[in-house]
Amino acid sequence: MLATVLAGISLFGCGIQAGALFMFHMGVLPTYKKVDIPTWMRIHVSMDRSIERFMPFLNLTTGVATLALLFMSDSAESVVLRIAGLCCNIALALLSELVNVPINKKVKKAYEAVAAPVGAAGGVSVAMDDSELAGHRAYWARANSWRTTVICVGFALYVIAAFV
Repeated sequence: MLATVLAGISLFGCGIQAGALFMFHMGVLPTYKKVDIPTWMRIHVSMDRSIERFMPFLNLTTGVATLALLFMSDSAESVVLRIAGLCCNIALALLSELVNVPINKKVKKAYEAVAAPVGAAGGVSVAMDDSELAGHRAYWARANSWRTTVICVGFALYVIAAFV
């Protein structure tokens, strides 16, 4: 019974992450790439505030449930598949924390500098030009594509593990 609940948590958490990142990749990212830099910054900062509240929690919950399942699995195949899926969750966390989060912070600082009233303290030191921000946007988009790929693969592995 506990293994079934943990498998459900693992599938649910990873499924939400994979679905959210896939939808973002297919639906939002093309728009991100087309809009001007100030518009992109405003949308990016606004969305990041919402997303950063639940994605790390989902990834951690999925990882913990999967880790516990490794000690309860019925077959060697499901253990191997879950280990591979867990590696995908770890890859998602690493890509997020090492690439996307630092860029998100830079974009937020630049956005706040642009949005700050004239003469506000600290605004000038963090301002970036559009070409630098465009470079950050392109790098962020590439990393996000990799994040989407690894978590979708992880979800597929978890689904297969549930049926072997």
